[in-house]
Amino acid sequence: MDSALRSPKIFCKEIEIPVPSMEDRFEILTKLLTDMRHELRDEHVSYLAESTHGFVGADLKSLCSQSAMKAVADNNLYTQYEDFLHCMKSIPPSAIKSIFVQAPNVS
Repeated sequence: MDSALRSPKIFCKEIEIPVPSMEDRFEILTKLLTDMRHELRDEHVSYLAESTHGFVGADLKSLCSQSAMKAVADNNLYTQYEDFLHCMKSIPPSAIKSIFVQAPNVS
């Protein structure tokens, strides 16, 4: 965010929304999956929650949507665990998009 927008003259308060933890991601995925036809077991959801470090709720919703579309494209009535694993590779985590690593210039 542009630092000028963080000026007290523009906003009087800042609200920080933390990145979801693994437990939070498990809960988010569980709620998103209630509206889907899927064949995921709890251990699959746990693995997805562990594997989606840096994902926020919108990323997880996108993962569910893309997985469902892949299942439809593959003529499956239910979304499979493999659909999620395949689609996870194409969704960049929003919470770590803006992290840059710079190596110091040392000799």
